[in-house]
Amino acid sequence: MLAGLFLSLASHLLLTFTFVEPYACTVLLGLGYSLVVTTWQPLVTYVIAPNHLGTAFGIAFTINSVCQAVNAYITGYIVDNMGYFVLEVFFIMFTTCKYLHII
Repeated sequence: MLAGLFLSLASHLLLTFTFVEPYACTVLLGLGYSLVVTTWQPLVTYVIAPNHLGTAFGIAFTINSVCQAVNAYITGYIVDNMGYFVLEVFFIMFTTCKYLHII
């Protein structure tokens, strides 16, 4: 999970502050997000008792879906009112907070 967050953070930093080819940054971002998604889902089984796993997975996936939907609205609002640079700074700050929370 840490590797995925690091790749995501590196991708957003490269997109924001350098002139690196965006395709390379997008590949890094895709790899990072893939690592994060595939590692948080099995972590539910380590935290929850086996007789509550179905409910826990349902709640976890519901929260994930709601957060993705809300993120689309927040992203659109930031782009419409403040621009893409502020959006990338928002993503950098958000990813950094997630990284520090995991450590």
